[in-house]
Amino acid sequence: MVYMPPGSTKSTYESVIFPAWYLGRQPEGSVIAASHTEELAERFGRRVRNLVASEAHRNVFGVGVAADRRSVGEWETEAGGEYYAAGVGGSITGRRADLGVIDDPVRGREDADSERARETAWQWYVNDFLPRLKPGASHIVIMTRWHEDDLGGRLLDREANKWRVVELPMEALPGDPLGRKPGERFWPEWFTAEMVETAKRDPRAWNALYQQRPVVEEGDYFKLDWFAPFVHLPDSVTWAVLQLGHMALSVPPRGEIVLD
Repeated sequence: MVYMPPGSTKSTYESVIFPAWYLGRQPEGSVIAASHTEELAERFGRRVRNLVASEAHRNVFGVGVAADRRSVGEWETEAGGEYYAAGVGGSITGRRADLGVIDDPVRGREDADSERARETAWQWYVNDFLPRLKPGASHIVIMTRWHEDDLGGRLLDREANKWRVVELPMEALPGDPLGRKPGERFWPEWFTAEMVETAKRDPRAWNALYQQRPVVEEGDYFKLDWFAPFVHLPDSVTWAVLQLGHMALSVPPRGEIVLD
């Protein structure tokens, strides 16, 4: 799985360049490539096809695109390999793949927040996509995280030990795979300080889309409905105050939690 911020060229490398390289090395192989809509999947398919059909690809791998099968969403290599593009939720019945690629299965915030949409994507993955993979096939999930229960979140929750995860947050965290120092920005020439400042104005979007750390809106360790305002406190009440950024968390002896 590959988790990276929006606009960080993850689709260019994993959904365009990599399938072209794969079909150069395995020209008889078959690829199923899916995205949140058929239109986007076919856009990737066009770019992969054009790359495989290029003279540069033939010079390196000695194979190109078959002359009689060249549509953007369904084409073959000269060695009989196949590429098929589909939208998540669309039909892939009758197809088999040595390599499966799912890029951006979530269309947007509305779908990410919809339990029904998340479940639909999951059921398609389990009941349509996985059965189309040949024994020993490889598959890749490429996405920006939207919700803790999105496709990537469910895979991490249920079978994390089966996956190799490449996670690149906008601002580096401890143990960054690129060796960045904590807080160091990803691709600063492209993601300017002004862009990051704007993104941080929405903490939920920042944590999920940019840091790949989606959190539930009602809270995780501390639930939103635990917090209640107090206008007047009894004189006998004392409390400890824990400073969390700009918020003060007050914990009276009885265990209630007060947000000041």
